[in-house]
Amino acid sequence: MTGVSATPEPTTTASPPTPALGTKACSKCGQVKPLIAFPARRKVCAECEQAARARTQERKETVAWSPELGERISDMMGAGMTVAEITGQPAMPTPRQFKTWRRANPDFDAACLAAETESASFHVDKAKEVLRKVEAGDFPAADGRILFDGHVKLAGTLNPRRYGTAAATIDVTSAGRPLIDFGAAIRALIDALPPPSAGALPAPTELLSPPAAAGGGADEVAGASSAVPATSVDPGEAAAEPDPYADDEDGYELTAEAA
Repeated sequence: MTGVSATPEPTTTASPPTPALGTKACSKCGQVKPLIAFPARRKVCAECEQAARARTQERKETVAWSPELGERISDMMGAGMTVAEITGQPAMPTPRQFKTWRRANPDFDAACLAAETESASFHVDKAKEVLRKVEAGDFPAADGRILFDGHVKLAGTLNPRRYGTAAATIDVTSAGRPLIDFGAAIRALIDALPPPSAGALPAPTELLSPPAAAGGGADEVAGASSAVPATSVDPGEAAAEPDPYADDEDGYELTAEAA
């Protein structure tokens, strides 16, 4: 009895999924990553940049606070720079120092908040640049859509009153009390209206009563109505059936022939 050797089926190796977005190799680590991993289309990926900033932060020294430095920081934030990009520079404070300055200086904190709101226009400009690059063919449409939506969403988040797509939620209460008394506002508007002039509205018209019967009053009319004799109906006449041929000439002739 001879054994039958089964032929092995060819094995197919699954190819790695192709990313939907374009890819590029990082000049620092050499890894191929999607284009969205490279901020502002740089040659170094965001992961390598963060690692470089972390190493820079370890070597940085403490920076003293000054109003001029705070103004420079707020200007850079208004230009669209992130806190990591600002604190990564040699002459700038560390992220921990930056947070400490904001907590200790209310004016600096307010300036940073205003700068974040102003930076919304930076993201609007970036969205316009993405559209131009997609139209020129320098950018894939899929990548451009992701970047465009991201910049538009950031602009609406930073400045919802100007760039927000949905209706912004506005708090109209203060400790449970309305900031606007609508009843008082409506009364003030009514009081501000000018009084109506004499000729603005027509004079009221008097309702006239129906004319009484000539030669007498209401009592005479009532008496006249009661003086009308009542008609008496004979029960026999009421019970008699009407003649169906009373007004029919053909019926009269048929009745005469029968007679």
